[in-house]
Amino acid sequence: MNALEHGYKAAIMILIFVPATCFMPNERVDKKFASLFYEGISKGMKVYPVLLKYDGKWIYYDRMLNLC
Repeated sequence: MNALEHGYKAAIMILIFVPATCFMPNERVDKKFASLFYEGISKGMKVYPVLLKYDGKWIYYDRMLNLC
C-alpha cells in the first residue's frame, strides 16, 4: 500500500494449490487481509492468482485464475 501511495506500481502473486476456478480472499479467515486486498486493487495494485499443482515431488504451473 505504501508503494502505491508513493506513486510506485505494486503487484501481489497469490499461489493456489487447491482446485479453484477463481480467487477471492476469505473474509471469515482474515478480514484485515481481505480489506487491504480490495483497497490495494482500488488503488491500482495488480493481482496475479496462480493455480499450481503438486504431485508429491514437483510443483507445476497450471494456469492464471480470474478474481471471483
